[in-house]
Amino acid sequence: MELRIKKIYNAGDIRSEYLEIFVNSDTNLKNFVILNSFNVKFNKSGKNYFYWLPDHKVDQGESVIVNTRNGINDLTSLSFYWNLEKPLWKEAPSSVYLIRIRDYEKFPDARR
Repeated sequence: MELRIKKIYNAGDIRSEYLEIFVNSDTNLKNFVILNSFNVKFNKSGKNYFYWLPDHKVDQGESVIVNTRNGINDLTSLSFYWNLEKPLWKEAPSSVYLIRIRDYEKFPDARR
């Protein structure tokens, strides 16, 4: 796959928790989503969070940072923000999935 998860840093601290993704080969980030998943045995709510990476081309060898906290995306430094209020990886065991989306259909307006 063009991207791979390198590491989760500072798990449990919303101020500094982030995910580092390594770019294995040239690609566009818009083709990928990140999904966290908690083991319901430890997290009774079973709540999962989903983050669609922005439309931006990246080159092999670069690193992409996805911060859990609030912030403004910076395409130049490849630093992005999930804009959550609580850390994602505070409970163990938890997992993170990087999923490549090859094809999808967007419904134009759900209110119609």
